[in-house]
Amino acid sequence: MNEPVFGTDKEIDARARRIDLAHEPDFSIGDLQVQPSLRKITGPLGEAMLEPKVMQVLVALGSVVVARQGIILSRDDLIERCWEGRIVGDTSTNRVISLLRSGLKAVAGEDAVVENVPKVGYRLMVSQPASPEPGTLESETKPSPEPANEPAKSRRRIYGWAAGGVLAVIALVVAVIALQPSGNAALPPIRVAMLPLNFDEDVDPLYARGLEAELRGQLARVGQMEVSNSDTARQLFEEGLSAAEICERLGADYAWIGSLSVGADRVSLRTSLIESATKETTFREEFTSAPDDAQYLPLRSARAIVTSLGRPVSGRIPRAEVSAGDFNLYLTASGLLRTRGLEERKAAYSILDEVTKKNPQFADGWAGFAKATFLYPVADQSERMANMDSARELARRALSLDPNSVDALKVAGMLDDDPAERLAMLDRATQLDPGDSEAWHWLGITRHEFLLQLSGEDPLEPAMRMVKIDPLWPASWRTSDLAAEFGDLKAAYQIEDDILSAAVTPSQRLLAEARIARIQGDFSRFMVLSSRAAATQSAGERRFGVILQNRMIRVLLGFPVEGEEINPREAPLELVRMVLSGELPTREQMEAEGMTPQRLWQSPTLLMPSLPLYLKSGREAELRALYDAAFADHAAYVAMANETRYSSEIIPALSPYIAHIMRKAGREKEAMQHLRLAEEHLAKWQTADTGWIKPVLWDLQLAAVKGDGPRAIAAVRKLPEYGWPYTMGHIDTASVGLVTGNPLYNDIRQLPEVREVLDPIEAVLVRERAEVLALGLG
Repeated sequence: MNEPVFGTDKEIDARARRIDLAHEPDFSIGDLQVQPSLRKITGPLGEAMLEPKVMQVLVALGSVVVARQGIILSRDDLIERCWEGRIVGDTSTNRVISLLRSGLKAVAGEDAVVENVPKVGYRLMVSQPASPEPGTLESETKPSPEPANEPAKSRRRIYGWAAGGVLAVIALVVAVIALQPSGNAALPPIRVAMLPLNFDEDVDPLYARGLEAELRGQLARVGQMEVSNSDTARQLFEEGLSAAEICERLGADYAWIGSLSVGADRVSLRTSLIESATKETTFREEFTSAPDDAQYLPLRSARAIVTSLGRPVSGRIPRAEVSAGDFNLYLTASGLLRTRGLEERKAAYSILDEVTKKNPQFADGWAGFAKATFLYPVADQSERMANMDSARELARRALSLDPNSVDALKVAGMLDDDPAERLAMLDRATQLDPGDSEAWHWLGITRHEFLLQLSGEDPLEPAMRMVKIDPLWPASWRTSDLAAEFGDLKAAYQIEDDILSAAVTPSQRLLAEARIARIQGDFSRFMVLSSRAAATQSAGERRFGVILQNRMIRVLLGFPVEGEEINPREAPLELVRMVLSGELPTREQMEAEGMTPQRLWQSPTLLMPSLPLYLKSGREAELRALYDAAFADHAAYVAMANETRYSSEIIPALSPYIAHIMRKAGREKEAMQHLRLAEEHLAKWQTADTGWIKPVLWDLQLAAVKGDGPRAIAAVRKLPEYGWPYTMGHIDTASVGLVTGNPLYNDIRQLPEVREVLDPIEAVLVRERAEVLALGLG
C-alpha cells in the first residue's frame, strides 16, 4: 500500500505489465462481459467463475495489442505476465488454457475462443456484434485483418482484441501519472461527512470499524479533501437524522454512505455520495472483489469518488506487501484502537506485533503498531518511557517505508526529540488528512507544549478544527477551557453553544450547559447539571466534561478533592490526593512512599500544589532542606529544569517560591539568582506574546515576591479577561492562590486596586459554596 508511484521506466513498465485482478476494470468484448475483480465472465449462454490464474490469462491475451507486440502472446510472455516469471511447467500452462477455453465455451459457445498458433503462442478471438453498442469506441468494433491461411470457420470471426486487457493497461498507466501529487494548491476545499459503514451481521464489527478508518483515510488522501468519520456523525445517524441534515449540522458538502457484504467468494462495497446543497445522490457505485483482494477496495472506491467530483487523483498504487489475511487482522486492530478501551488497546498491540513480524514491508502495519505501543496502558513511569521509546522507533520505521503515513507522522510528532520536527510532522499529518480529528488533537497538545517555538501559528487553531470536525467527541470539550486560557471568552461560549447545538443525548446537553455555567462562575448550577447527566453519560463524557472542571471548582470552594481520574505518572497517587485536598504530607509519609528530595523536585504534579501548603503550614524550613538535599548549587537546579524539556514553564513557576523561602532564611544571594532566572524566562514569554494566562500568573508571582505593587495590580487587572479563576481547568492550585489564601500573595492581596478585582470574585465564591452545601453536593 505504500510503494511510491515514482520509479525508473523499467520499474513502471514492469508494474504496468503485472496483472492485478483487484485493479482491472470490468469490460466487454462483443457479447462477452468480463469482471476481473470478481473472476466472473458472462455471455449469451450464461455466466461462469474463473480461477484467478485463468482470469489473469484472459486479461493478458489482449494487453499485447497495446504493447505493439502483435496479437499473439507467447508462452514465455504468458509466464512473465501471469506467473511473474517463475519457472512453470507445460502442464500448468496447458491446464490454465484448457480451463479458460472451457469457461469461454460455457458462456459464449464458439463466439469466444483461445486459439493456439503453433510454435508461436496464443490469441483471443471474439465475434463482435454487427453494430457497435452505444458508448463503445469505434476501434473496439472495427475488424482486424484476417491472417493468411485462416480456416474458413475462423474467417467468419472478427478478431476482437481483448478490450479488457487494453483498458487495464491504459488505466494503470494513467494511474501512474494521475496518482502523483498534483501540486495544485488552489483546489477548492471539500468537506465530506462519512456516515457509519453498514455491514452484514456476520461481519466482525471491529473489522468494520477498521475498514471505516481505511476508507476515510484513502478518500482523504486520494482526493485531498477533509473527510471525517466522527463520533458526531455516528450519533446523529443513530438518532435518525438524514444524510443532508447531518451535513448541515457538521457544515459538510457531502455525506458518504456505504455498506459492506462479505461472502465466501465475494466482497462487495457499495458507496454513494449525497450533496448537502441539493440533497441529491451524486455518486453511487458497487465495488466487488474476491476475499483475497478486498484490501484494494478502499483505494478503488476512493479513486472513483474523487474522479466523480472532478478532482485530480492523488495517492499511491498499492502493492502486495501484506497478505490478505494479515491485512484483515490489521483492520481489526485498527478497529480495536478506535474503541480506546484498555483491553482493546492491549489486543491491538498483540495483533499488530504479529502482523509486522510476518509482513516487514507493510508500512501501515508498522504505523499502527507504533500507535498501539504509544497508547498501550501502563502505570509504571519507567515502563511508560520504554514504551514511548519503542513507539518512536516503530514510527520511524514506518516513515522509512512511507514518508506520508499519517499515523506514523502523528506518533513521531508526539515523541520526537526535536520540537521543530514534532510540530512539522504533526502539521504534515493534518495537511495530508485534514479530517483526522485525532491528528488535530495531538497537534493542539504539541503546539501548547511548545508555545515559545511557534512562529505565528495560532495555538487555538487545532482545537477549534477538532470541534468543527467532531463536536460530540468528548476530547473536544476541553477546547472552551483552552480558549479561555488564551483570553478568548467569546470563543469559549461559542464552542459550548456549537456543542450544545450538535448534542443528541441528554447528557451531552446537560454537560454543555454545565460548562457554560462554570464559565460564568455559577458553580452550583454546574454541579446540579453534571449530577443529572451522571445517569446517562459515557466514561469519556465524564472524563473530559466533568472531572477536571469539578476538581478545580472544589479547590476554589474549599471542598475535598475527589481522587477520581487522578493519574500522576511521577508521584504516588495518595500523596497527590492529599495535597489537592489541602493536606500536606509529613516528611515521614513522603519517605514511606519513596518520595526522596530529588524525586519531589522532579514531580510537578505533587510539587506545585504542595508549595502553597508549605507556606501555609509554616514549613518553609523543611522545603529549604528538601531543596538543599536535592541540589548542590543553583547550577544543579537549572540542570534539573533543563532535563525536563519544560524549563520555560518550570522555572518561572517554581523559582519565585524558592526565592521567597531563601529570603526568609537570609539567603539573599540565592534568592536573587532565582529571581533573575525567573525574570529571564518570563521575558521570553512576554516577547513571544502568546496571549496565554500562565505568563500573567508568573508575572504576578514575581511581583508578589519582589513587593512590586504597581506590577501586581497590572497583572491582577488582566485576569478577568481570561475568566479567571472560574475557567482554570488544570491540576494547578497555585494558579488560584490569590483567592485561596496562598501566603505568597499576603502583601499584595490587600492593595485597594487588587481588592477591586478580588472582592466581587470572592463574593461569588462565598455564595456558590453556600448554595452547593445547601444542595448537599459539597
